[in-house]
Amino acid sequence: MDFEWYEDYSVGVDEIDVQHKRMVGLMRRTYELKDSPRDASHVEHLLNDLIKYTALHLDCEELFMVTYNYPHYAKQKSEHDRLRSELRERVDRVGRGEEQLTGLVFFLMQWFVNHCNHFDKDLGAYLLKNSALG
Repeated sequence: MDFEWYEDYSVGVDEIDVQHKRMVGLMRRTYELKDSPRDASHVEHLLNDLIKYTALHLDCEELFMVTYNYPHYAKQKSEHDRLRSELRERVDRVGRGEEQLTGLVFFLMQWFVNHCNHFDKDLGAYLLKNSALG
């Protein structure tokens, strides 16, 4: 899996795209730790940043959805809640040594690509048509 930003990931809304780029960058930095000696506090700090930034981003998307009456809010919110829960659980498993760091990052990148292509692009199109963001 490639931890780079591609324009194919763009949803057309600058604020969301900037956040997506930052998330991909955090995933790449986390993945790159596999090739370096690990300082446990550095790994913990980076994983906490990943959790916090992911939550911030999802909150931002949800605010857009509520503000602009996005018709698929409930389904999108459910997907976001499921990610929040699974990400926390997997980070805890990495901390306990029950999961490899690479497995966590592969999971998150795969989720990101699938979610972006199946949910966020629809949200972006809706926002561009129905808000001042377009």
